[in-house]
Amino acid sequence: MDLGKKLDNFIAIFSPETACRRRGFREAYSGYDAATFTRKDMPVVNDERANEFDDPARDIVRSRARHLERNSDVVGGMLYAIENNVVGSKINMQADSGDDKFNEKIEELFNDWQHKENCDITEQQSLTEIMRMVVDRFIIDGGIIVTYVYDKKYEYGVKLQVREVSEISTMGDVALENGNVIKDGIEMTKYGKPISYHFTNYDPNTGSELPPEVVPAENVDFLWRKTRPSQYREMSRLSASITRISDLDDYSEAVAFQQKVNACNSVFIETDNVAMQPGRVVNASDGNRYTDLRGGSIRYLKAGERAKSFITNGQATEYENYVVTQLRMIAAHIGLSLESATRNVERVNYSSARQNMLADQQTYKTLREFIIEHFLRKLYKRF
Repeated sequence: MDLGKKLDNFIAIFSPETACRRRGFREAYSGYDAATFTRKDMPVVNDERANEFDDPARDIVRSRARHLERNSDVVGGMLYAIENNVVGSKINMQADSGDDKFNEKIEELFNDWQHKENCDITEQQSLTEIMRMVVDRFIIDGGIIVTYVYDKKYEYGVKLQVREVSEISTMGDVALENGNVIKDGIEMTKYGKPISYHFTNYDPNTGSELPPEVVPAENVDFLWRKTRPSQYREMSRLSASITRISDLDDYSEAVAFQQKVNACNSVFIETDNVAMQPGRVVNASDGNRYTDLRGGSIRYLKAGERAKSFITNGQATEYENYVVTQLRMIAAHIGLSLESATRNVERVNYSSARQNMLADQQTYKTLREFIIEHFLRKLYKRF
């Protein structure tokens, strides 16, 4: 028993109320300021296993990220920057078996296999194009799946089938007799090692759902970023930036609308003689009124009516600073500098531009090595 508790017990002999108050305050005390309870820190943030957070949010976050991919030029700019620097025009393979002639032959065959008619089951994308799509889906969806289809009728015996993560069956948790468990369409051992993947399957004629297609894990490359041991499915890399990107897009649209209104400079003419008023009266006998503004328009008002200049007030003058700040935070979450995400270098000097470039290159290198380790290395062995 520590000294504080002994003292509380002693005080309790004379004043139990004081002893209780002392003990309550002492238990609330923490050596870390971040662990103390204050008004701004309430309520306490909930924390559970990764899948407890990810499961109910995964599909919603992915849908919103895809919406931004289709409609936000901010996201499009970042994706192009990452694609061009991670994959570029091509990621070359170099054989190193120790036999120069054998190496040359393997490289020649592999380069031929990379064409769309040889490597893609749909014969629509080359291997480089598939890798660029892998980068996009890794950022937007949080992951992508590549399965290997083997058939002797293929010239090289194997082709790639690229699947979206949303194709994984949404069946609930199922405990199997062999001790394995199926979670969100993935059969795993008790240690979390994938055994097989269950994909949704539909009848092409009726569209009705069929039993899931089960593919062994050895024929599947599931490319996703695992950040916690209790995590077994993907989460969009934009999860922390979606709200900020949406707010930025909304703000940009609002400022654009404000500037359009300000550009519609109109002239309002007043007259006390209604009979001599030219043109159509705003307040006509039919009760209709003009409710729009057009550039250079002229409006005639009835006698007794007054008009003021229609000039909106807003923060258009602060637009650039606000946008730059938001873009910097959005790009930082992905691991990029503002300059790489926007291709705007007017705010940097040589030293800062070089530092940003080196940091960006490290981000590109990390993602490139991820693709090599989890996709290209295994693909080359299968080839």
